[in-house]
Amino acid sequence: MRWDHNGHYHRLVLRQIPRRPHRALDVGCGAGELASALGRRCAEVVAVDRSEAMTSVARRRVPGNVRVVTGDVMELDLPAESFDVVTCLAVLHHLTLEAALIRLRTAMRNGGVVVVLG
Repeated sequence: MRWDHNGHYHRLVLRQIPRRPHRALDVGCGAGELASALGRRCAEVVAVDRSEAMTSVARRRVPGNVRVVTGDVMELDLPAESFDVVTCLAVLHHLTLEAALIRLRTAMRNGGVVVVLG
């Protein structure tokens, strides 16, 4: 596997995740590496990216419990309090910060974890 900046931090990100989370949201999933790792820890993962090229790659590499969605996280239907974990690697600078944080917090269950790498 080739080295990349975001991938270098996956272990650190995964250490922040609580034991046995049920559902995770990976925002800006890219080619699906982190979403795949989340899929090994969570019952269900929703991985989202705006790039059709990236989600096409991700769909070929993620396990069956990871659903890859092409779209803008700010426009997707994210039910309130539906995720135990939300990850955002190198994504928030592409969004309106306050609106994005409120949206992600709303989608997260009480006691959940948001992990951001800027």
